[in-house]
Formats: sequence, structure tokens, C-alpha cells
Amino acid sequence: MVAAQVNLTASAIQPSLTAERCTLRAMRLRDLVQVSAIERHAYAFPWSQENFSDCLTAGYRVRVLDHKGEICGYSVVSLVPGEAHLLNLCISPAWQRRGCGRYLLNDVITAASGSACEAVWLEVRQSNRKALKLYRQMGFDIVGVRKDYYRSSQGPMGRFSQRPASRFKRFSRAPSIGREHAWVLKLQLARAGSFV
Repeated sequence: MVAAQVNLTASAIQPSLTAERCTLRAMRLRDLVQVSAIERHAYAFPWSQENFSDCLTAGYRVRVLDHKGEICGYSVVSLVPGEAHLLNLCISPAWQRRGCGRYLLNDVITAASGSACEAVWLEVRQSNRKALKLYRQMGFDIVGVRKDYYRSSQGPMGRFSQRPASRFKRFSRAPSIGREHAWVLKLQLARAGSFV
């Protein structure tokens, strides 16, 4: 498989950015250390290296955005007849706000279209407003809610469950693990001979 070159130019992303050269390619087993480090930094409940390895073994479309050996971000997509399911998309904090997430998401949509998928589905934490904004800008619609879909270190109303022991002595035990709802989003793709 030939790696696609992308020039994340300032004019295509934000006027204040300098151009960055990146390579979009299939994830390799040797990338798992970097990918797992990004995942652990980005999420309170990250995927393990084994999760990513299983996705590679299962034949999912797993891509990385690479800048001179540094992984900038990655996506994991399950392509099945008729639909694609975006399972994970993450950008390294050092590479956020440079158009990398938009580029990876566009690659997912292009791959889904090329695989005769009619729709791309994903779930996103209700608290992840930046990701939700990107998905909405890219044409995704909120079509439902999955209750208690994600594990969360936050309690009700988005507040952290762990309270300072000095004020709440009876709550001095370890913080509880809660659950967080997810928005279900769908992007309807145009089929051959139809207009969406």
C-alpha cells in the first residue's frame, strides 16, 4: 500500500499556521508504543496496546498521520458492507489545532465512500465539545444517545467524584468510576445514482 502525502498548508487550515509535511499510512505494530502513549495522554480510560493490535489483526482500517517518525494522530475504522464505524480518532496534543483531526476524518469518509458504504457512524462523549464541533462541521448529524456508554471518572453533573478529604472526610476513599453518555452521530454518504 502506498502512503499518501498530505501538505497541511496554512491556507487550508488556519491563516496563522506554517505548513507541515505529514504522511498518512497504515499503522504498523512498531507504532503501538507511540500510539498508546498518545492514547494514555488523551483519555482517562485509554485503549491498550492489545486493543490496537487486535484491530490490526482483525483487518480494521487503522491509519496514522506521521511526521518524520513522530505519530501525530491515528484513526481506527471498521468497514463492513453498507457502513463504516469510526471506533477511535485521536490527535497528539502537540499536533492539535493544525487540521490533523479534520484530515484524518476526511480520510475515513473517503475510505467509506470508496468501500460502497452508505453511512459513517461514531460515538462521542457528550462532554467532548471540540470533537463534536468537528464532526458537526464535517456533516455528521446527532441521531441518538447511548446511555452510560463510556466509563468516566466524573460523577453526576460532570463534577469529579473525588472530593478533598479535608472538607469531606467521609468521602476520603478512592474516587468512584461513573458512566458518561455518548452522542451517536451519523454521516449519510451519497450512493451511486442518488443525491443525499
